[in-house]
Amino acid sequence: MKKTWMIAIVGVLLAGPAYSEAIKPRRVERRLGMLPMYSIYDYFAFQVDGSKVILKGQVYQPMLKSRAENAVRSIAGVTEVENRIEVLPKAKSDDILRVKVARAVYGSNGLVRSPRPGGPTIHVIVKDGDVKLEGYVSDDSERKAAVGAASMVWGVVSVQDNLRLRG
Repeated sequence: MKKTWMIAIVGVLLAGPAYSEAIKPRRVERRLGMLPMYSIYDYFAFQVDGSKVILKGQVYQPMLKSRAENAVRSIAGVTEVENRIEVLPKAKSDDILRVKVARAVYGSNGLVRSPRPGGPTIHVIVKDGDVKLEGYVSDDSERKAAVGAASMVWGVVSVQDNLRLRG
């Protein structure tokens, strides 16, 4: 009985999809976007290199870094995850700026009033008063409105525009 069970396990391990299935970037993106604590104050980027996934970006809550790694590890075909996600330092002044910049960006004329259902369209990353806008916009006027709105918030040191046009 024991021998049969062990042989069955070995057969499943050798024939399992984790070793033969290619990693689809859309699957990684979907898994990260579905994390419960993922918000407009976090941003994920990733790179797929064979069966290895390299996670990048910044998160506001430290727990989100490990949850992102665990979520990606559970994808069929992933054998290794390199987690380069930065946990943003806790600073009351940055917390205040995050909210003010998000209100300015999402309340501006020509911008989406609230993030899209599948995840935020524009992410607001704040570190030491420096603001990075990450994500997607519909056109150049939306980009200019978002960057302009963020730049006008009192206390913002600089604004880095990493917004891309939707394809």
